[in-house]
Amino acid sequence: PNDSAVAAPSLEPGDQVVSGVCNGSDDFFRIEHDGFWSVNLRFTHAVGDLDVYLWDELRGADAVGLDGQPVGSASGTDDELLVFLGPQVIRVTGYQGARAPYVLTVIGH
Repeated sequence: PNDSAVAAPSLEPGDQVVSGVCNGSDDFFRIEHDGFWSVNLRFTHAVGDLDVYLWDELRGADAVGLDGQPVGSASGTDDELLVFLGPQVIRVTGYQGARAPYVLTVIGH
């Protein structure tokens, strides 16, 4: 049900989602917080390499920074942390089609 930005469920600080990237489908969530927030994406890299990015609804693609790179958190280790400000849509995706269960927690600052 959250396989598109249009269908993204709303999350607020304190919310936690237990889910997984499967069947090649990305997961989208709408962060509803006016201040600074962080998203902690917990997963086991050995099972699947997951990443989290801001989504640009106007472009229908990952948001890009001034350096032209996607805004998000992508590493070769367990877990990802994304910190940003204001209401945004995020996308949880598997690197090169990876699949894995995850726990996503939203924290307000």
